[in-house]
Amino acid sequence: MNFGQQLHALRTARQLTTVQAAAVFGASVRTYQGWEAGRLDSSAHFHGPLLEYFERHAPAPATSSRLQARGKKPK
Repeated sequence: MNFGQQLHALRTARQLTTVQAAAVFGASVRTYQGWEAGRLDSSAHFHGPLLEYFERHAPAPATSSRLQARGKKPK
């Protein structure tokens, strides 16, 4: 699994949009999309730290109990 696939898997697991995932890194949406697509893959020594940072700082996915606390019904 390459870096872009790992980023996509983490983003999907956290149920984030591309915009939200880019905000976690403080990157533009275009830059983040480039990372996921593998177009900006030249700095391989940053991949591990970036993935660790994402895992630590990305919000957890919403659970049904969190939705119920907000008064929303789970889908």
